[in-house]
Amino acid sequence: MSSKRILIIEEAGSNENPYDSILTDAGYNTYLAAGEEDGLEIAVHYQPDMIICSTNCFDEGSCIVSTLSKRKETLSIPIVYISRLTDASHLNKMLALGADNYIVAPFDADDFLEIIRRKFEKYSHFKENIIENLNNTMSETENKQDDHILVKIGNKIKLVKFSNISCVIAQKEYSKVITNENYSLIVRKSLRNWLEILPGQNFLRIHRGTIINTEYLDRIEKTNGRTYEVYMKNKKEPLLLSQRYSNIMRRTFPS
Repeated sequence: MSSKRILIIEEAGSNENPYDSILTDAGYNTYLAAGEEDGLEIAVHYQPDMIICSTNCFDEGSCIVSTLSKRKETLSIPIVYISRLTDASHLNKMLALGADNYIVAPFDADDFLEIIRRKFEKYSHFKENIIENLNNTMSETENKQDDHILVKIGNKIKLVKFSNISCVIAQKEYSKVITNENYSLIVRKSLRNWLEILPGQNFLRIHRGTIINTEYLDRIEKTNGRTYEVYMKNKKEPLLLSQRYSNIMRRTFPS
């Protein structure tokens, strides 16, 4: 049972996960997506053994279930929908969109686990197509792919695309990742590690503690002497360009 991976997609801001602890105590490996969008992308990239969608907003839930049921990467993955909504029309619509089960919360833990167990038995013949290295990739707190990385934030995982990273700033053994929307998150990864995985055609080191994505470079200003400040789009505070890396910047962006 320990090999079964269950991805949980819940509505944003939800802090109560009773089914998460029930599944974990029963021996399943659960992964809480940081939000609906992350959940959908993680499902497509990593194809877990089961997806649990939990939301009391019918429109959001129906959109998630419909998308998962239409994508070729996820259409064979069983979907269990959990909600406090008891309207029969909601249940029928969710099943019609592709959900395999509709469970009304609160529920009995033993009944819930029996549903999960039977669902795994029914879909066992689909498992031959599961990604061969899923056991390694989904069990890591961080996971590298060609265009993104999975990072763990608290007890949830978030998919961060390299193309959305504006800059990376070192913070001892951690680093601060700032996106093009000026959203920041702390990741346990050194700058050297980032240099090994970020695509070199877009990312450039401008300081011993800073890497930038040149796609989001706004301007470079000379302050005094041989000191320069680098301004990124959607980020007010400038970044320091150290003398050590100034020659690289001049070759990359000749005046």
